[in-house]
Amino acid sequence: MEMKILPLTQEDKNWIEVGMEMADEIVSHYVPDWDRKEITHFILDSAFAGWLKDQKIYEEDMIVNSLGIALGEYMVRHLTMQWVTVTDQYGATMAVHHENPEWTTFPFDALRKRVQTKETPFVAFLYSDAEKAILH
Repeated sequence: MEMKILPLTQEDKNWIEVGMEMADEIVSHYVPDWDRKEITHFILDSAFAGWLKDQKIYEEDMIVNSLGIALGEYMVRHLTMQWVTVTDQYGATMAVHHENPEWTTFPFDALRKRVQTKETPFVAFLYSDAEKAILH
C-alpha cells in the first residue's frame, strides 16, 4: 500500500487545539522564565529536557502528544506546512507536510523516539533540517 496524505478531520483539529493548551501548561512548568508568547523549537528542547529530569508530573503520552502538537504547530506557522493524516500499510498517523518541495515530519514519532533514547536537544535540529529542505 502506498502512502496517502489526507486532510485532518474536525476531531483532529479539536485535538490539536486541546494539545496546544496542554503544551502551554507543560512548557510553563519546565521553562518558568518562558515569556508565554510562542512555543519555539528551542523552548520545546528545554521543556523536554526538563521533563526527562523529572517525569513525575506528566505522563509520557501527555508529553509526546502535547509537545508533538506544539512542534507541529510551530512548523505549520513558520514553514508553511500543514497538518495531515498519513496512511500506509502500517496504519494512520498525524504529520506535518509541505507540498513543494515535498517534506513530511512526524512530530509524535520524533518525540516518542527521544523519550526512549533520552536524546536532547533534538527539536531545534529537526526543525533546522525541515527549514533547510523547504526554504533553501
